Amino acid sequence: MKFKYEIYTVTHIYYVRFSIDAKGKPGNPGKLSIEVFNLMKNTVQKFDLPGSDGSTTFVIG
Repeated sequence: MKFKYEIYTVTHIYYVRFSIDAKGKPGNPGKLSIEVFNLMKNTVQKFDLPGSDGSTTFVIG
């Protein structure tokens, strides 16, 4: 089973997109991709959870 679900939200400065990609394989929980667009500075930050090092924590700031 594979599915992708996206959520979009907009604040006065940031546009955030959440994307869940679950592969449905034992031992592989899939990943959560987060893209943060700063509308004032025209920049993008991208995060994947879990990260390549297995981390499930990130900070935007």
